[in-house]
Formats: sequence, structure tokens, C-alpha cells
Amino acid sequence: MADELYDVRNGLVLGNFHQAIAESTNAKPPSRKAEDVQAFNVERDALVAQAQVGLGQFDIVLGDLKTATAPLLVATRHWAALHKELRSGGNGDEAFTSLAALAGESPTAANAPIAVLAAAASIARGDVSGALK
Repeated sequence: MADELYDVRNGLVLGNFHQAIAESTNAKPPSRKAEDVQAFNVERDALVAQAQVGLGQFDIVLGDLKTATAPLLVATRHWAALHKELRSGGNGDEAFTSLAALAGESPTAANAPIAVLAAAASIARGDVSGALK
């Protein structure tokens, strides 16, 4: 099974955020089943929002994900809030606490992307040992 979001992820990992956003417009869900399309859209939207955070477009992400209910999108919203707070000289405690709570104590395969965001948030705050937990 091909990864329809490979190019989006690749651009994000390489730090080519504009490419990641552009590639997301060409990505199509692998199936027409409603639940597959919904899962695809959530993952694509989260990757695009993470690229926008990389570009410093925090307010856009926070506005777009204000009413999001999918756990990955909520975690991405907290990720954007954390980076906005850190960029403005704050410590991002509220966003970090919300993100860590969303990740839970023992991450599962289903919430692995959320756990990765929580670990990256720990590192961004200078807590490397906390990220390894």
C-alpha cells in the first residue's frame, strides 16, 4: 500500500515547509470509504499545520484548529500554542501540560504521533530527560 502522504512528511522532516504544504494539495485518500477519508484528512491537516508552525504561522494554525475535535488535531493546536508562547518569551506551561495529558502516561500505537509531539515539546522546553519517558 502506497503512502499517499509520503511527500508531505518528507518535506516536513527535511524542513521544506512550503513543499510540504504544496504536496498536501496533491495528496488523495487511498480509499473512498468515509472513515478512511476522514482519517486521511485528519492526518493531512495535522501535517500541514505542523509545516505552518515551522513557518511561524501560529495564529493561522490556532484559528484553523480552534474547533478541531480529532485528538491529533487538538495535539497539533497545543503544539502551535506552545511554540507561539516560546517564541514570545514565555514557557508554554499550559500548552505543554495539555499536550502531555493528551499523550497519556503510556503511549499506544494509536496515539504515537501525539506522543512524538509531546516528546518534541519537552525537548523544545529544554527537558530532554522528560522527552525520553
